[in-house]
Amino acid sequence: MRNVIIVAAALAAATSASALTVVNGDFESGNTGFNSSYTFVPVGAEAQMGEAKYSVAHSALATHSSFADFSDHTLGTPAGNYMVVNGSSVANTVVWQSSPIAVSSGTYNFSAFLSSVYFQSPALLQFTATPDVGPAISLGNFSAPGTTGVWQGVGSNFVIAPGTTSITLSIVNQNTDLSGNDFGIDDITLSVVPEPATWGLMLAGFALTGFAARRRRTATVAA
Repeated sequence: MRNVIIVAAALAAATSASALTVVNGDFESGNTGFNSSYTFVPVGAEAQMGEAKYSVAHSALATHSSFADFSDHTLGTPAGNYMVVNGSSVANTVVWQSSPIAVSSGTYNFSAFLSSVYFQSPALLQFTATPDVGPAISLGNFSAPGTTGVWQGVGSNFVIAPGTTSITLSIVNQNTDLSGNDFGIDDITLSVVPEPATWGLMLAGFALTGFAARRRRTATVAA
């Protein structure tokens, strides 16, 4: 019974490390649940989606004949959606921004998967978390892959101070090149990062589970 209690505690700790709700972070619901300073173009509305515009599509090729043909990061069946973006020449233009997300103090991780839909001049995406109190938290710049059609996970941990009740996540492209600079975004997540004591409890629970399993196997052989 003691082992069962510890394992249950470890599983509860693992649950606390799961992703929080980023509305439509996988873009499966289409162009909804987020904000953008770019102009939305439905698939098929323009033969060649222009600069400072974005779409939500199963493949970047559906938005521009020069873009690569590849599926979303999760490779759903049928293929799911992702955000396809033709980069702007204006710095600090918001590509994607969440609605406020309810949080409390602690350590979090803001992450996403990036791709390049055209081979030239990969995007440079700045991730920011802005709390309802205090200054914005810059999480650094992340380059899209140099090879088209490849999904690369990026992200960073950050600390939310006591008294914070919500944060807004933002992605801004700091590459202003009009030649290339075309990219995809998918599976945006915000996760709680467990404290060291929680990780210790999880590891102890898993170790006891393994020990109990070995002991049962030994007892069975002995019998």
